[in-house]
Amino acid sequence: MKRYIFLTLIAVFTFAACSTSSPDHLLDEETYIKLFIELAVLDQYDPLLLEQKQKEQLQEQILESYGVTFEEFRDSHDYYEKSLQDQIRRTERATQLLRAERDSIHHYENDYRNQKRLEELARQEAEENQSSDN
Repeated sequence: MKRYIFLTLIAVFTFAACSTSSPDHLLDEETYIKLFIELAVLDQYDPLLLEQKQKEQLQEQILESYGVTFEEFRDSHDYYEKSLQDQIRRTERATQLLRAERDSIHHYENDYRNQKRLEELARQEAEENQSSDN
């Protein structure tokens, strides 16, 4: 009986040790986070906005741009998810990156709107000057 328990404990520890080993092609955390963000954003797209492309095609293009296969991403994702606290930290990092991107887009939008307003004011002023010269 003791031998059976001992063998069972060895099997459990061996399995636990194997399950925590990192995959052969583990993505570094920063690449994983960026890729995770892009795939999560893609997942939220309305199919009507994608026009002719399918999500699978776009997913493949994203993965190719990082030089990663879906299996490598999935294996890295499964590995990183094993540590809940670290995965929460990575998710918070992804949120920070998305907020920074959003803020950057808002900044460019505001600059664009302001530029268009200035152009319109300059055009109106030129028209007024032209009509007052006549």
